[in-house]
Amino acid sequence: MSDVSTAGNDWFVQLGGTPGARLALVCFPNAGSSASVFRPWRTEIPSEIELLAVQFPGRQKRIKEPPFRALGDAVEALLPAIDALAGRDMLFFGDCTGALVAYELIAALAAAGAAPPRHLIVSCCRAPHLPPRHQPLYALDDDALTGQIRALGFAPEWLLNDQRALKAFLPLLRCDFEMAEAYVCRRDAPLSVPITAIAGTDDRITPESDVDAWRAHTSRAFHFASVRGSHDLIQTQTREMMALLAQAMGGHHLV
Repeated sequence: MSDVSTAGNDWFVQLGGTPGARLALVCFPNAGSSASVFRPWRTEIPSEIELLAVQFPGRQKRIKEPPFRALGDAVEALLPAIDALAGRDMLFFGDCTGALVAYELIAALAAAGAAPPRHLIVSCCRAPHLPPRHQPLYALDDDALTGQIRALGFAPEWLLNDQRALKAFLPLLRCDFEMAEAYVCRRDAPLSVPITAIAGTDDRITPESDVDAWRAHTSRAFHFASVRGSHDLIQTQTREMMALLAQAMGGHHLV
């Protein structure tokens, strides 16, 4: 299946399942990534679910659009786009930075009187009220930023050793880091949406305790899951992630 924008806009890439299915799994990628990071999941999604991935500006078909530097701007732009999915059941899955965008988008939907997703699943992301554990990376020069992302294991070695690819990647990554690192949660009331929070046992960027702290952000059911792995669970632990998503989806068979 080819990547095609759905619902008449560039925000969502349809990666698997049946277009227009009653239940949509909407995925928000992490910093520096694009919608295609969820491509491997397409073979695990049953036909009765549509797998959609958010495509932020500055990557793939939106490469000529400037990336966001403020998380609030991303949510403001996404809010009307999500109207294309109105009337359908949705689950939001956010990985790292994408989890914070998904969280704020749910709050914006509630404020607008729109129906929220029926579940929020977050992976390898600190709870919104917690500050980043590391120094702000977005203000570092290229050499220092490269050193930090190598130390944290944030990017593959092939990318860090390819100067041409790295030169193109760093400005986008810096904007995404600024979006997350400058973000401040100003919300006291928890979401009225169940939350599943997934942590990697060996994650050097986001420890399990920071992920478990998401429990403070829902007035509904909360489930914490620890998966053996690092900060790249969506790529390295597909089977375990699919099992957890199946639970959140109410038992849909994904593996």
